[in-house]
Amino acid sequence: MSSGEGVRERQEQVLTAFVLRARRVRAHSLALDLPALRQMQHPQFTIIGRTDSRYVTLRTEYPPEEQVESAAARIRPLLLQGDDTHYGKAMNALLYFAKADGADQEAIEGLKALRKGVDRGGVGE
Repeated sequence: MSSGEGVRERQEQVLTAFVLRARRVRAHSLALDLPALRQMQHPQFTIIGRTDSRYVTLRTEYPPEEQVESAAARIRPLLLQGDDTHYGKAMNALLYFAKADGADQEAIEGLKALRKGVDRGGVGE
């Protein structure tokens, strides 16, 4: 196997690991409940104040802690740079294949811009 084949094989492994992890994240019960996810993104609070006290109570509802922790455990490998499924490694692999397979410059620049946005924390923006 040439070094080029080794690089290609490694990039395929990175993408395969990322896709498998992303599918596990997408299959999680919290990911399947888009309204609940949107509600967590923009929570609504109830403020309870009493006229005879200087204290205020702030209330909001979240999914059960166990469900959130389970989702976090599925997502965590995508965020850890040392993990094979890290999103940055997947972005680099996509860029590798785009270049290796002769994608046009516009597509390559689009991937670079997307990777740059992800690196700055612009996921989903």
